[in-house]
Amino acid sequence: MVYILEGEVVLIEDDGETVLKPGDAAGVKANVANGHQLVNKSGRDAVYLEIGTHSEHERADYPDLDLVMIRDDKGGHFSHKDGKPYSK
Repeated sequence: MVYILEGEVVLIEDDGETVLKPGDAAGVKANVANGHQLVNKSGRDAVYLEIGTHSEHERADYPDLDLVMIRDDKGGHFSHKDGKPYSK
């Protein structure tokens, strides 16, 4: 969940974009394949609280980047969706 304190950000999800302003909150359901990100398009600082937990084992897909993050017993690591290791 995020709660906007100052400024303005855009929540970008698979279904589109939502502008968030002070007092707005947004949540993202766990274990749902819905790539999301916050983008500051305003040109001024934004301040927000981000509240959440992470499971010991989880997977996060980044559909527009051909990227996946997997957290397992070995820790967290990134790879391409075909399983090839990701390197910067």
